[in-house]
Amino acid sequence: MASIDRVTHRLKLRDLRLLDTVVRWGSMAKASNQLHLSQPAVSKAVAEMEQLLGVRLIERGRMGVEPTPHGRALLKRGIAIFDELRQGIADLEYLSDPTVGEVRISVSEPIAAGLLPNLIERFSRQYPKVSTYVAQAPIASLQLLTPQHRDLRERSVPRLFPGGIL
Repeated sequence: MASIDRVTHRLKLRDLRLLDTVVRWGSMAKASNQLHLSQPAVSKAVAEMEQLLGVRLIERGRMGVEPTPHGRALLKRGIAIFDELRQGIADLEYLSDPTVGEVRISVSEPIAAGLLPNLIERFSRQYPKVSTYVAQAPIASLQLLTPQHRDLRERSVPRLFPGGIL
């Protein structure tokens, strides 16, 4: 079996979540508390991932743990995996109920202050289960000098208006 086949059959989503928790908390003990596992179980899971992948994922020291370059690379891709999984689940929910979902908008300040509040209010009355996310973009960023719509592509438009109402 090829290396990638071996990894895809043995590496689980929970392993990526565990590694993320260890790195975020900077300690096997703190991560074990968050995950409701024993510290030896967390240490063993990390060691098994490292053995499976053939690289060290974290550096262990007296001051806690830090991700290695390999660990950072895996965590970066793990973020993308979980984001895609969240989007897949959201797609299933939207297909089950087309009146539920989210709308992400990136606009300049004049539009955000003028026209947009009324539009969102009317839209929210008609579709109350749709969440609205709005990001204000400086007018200069709407010109060709900077990448357009990066916030939308990266799904980083913050939710500013709870319940979808401005």
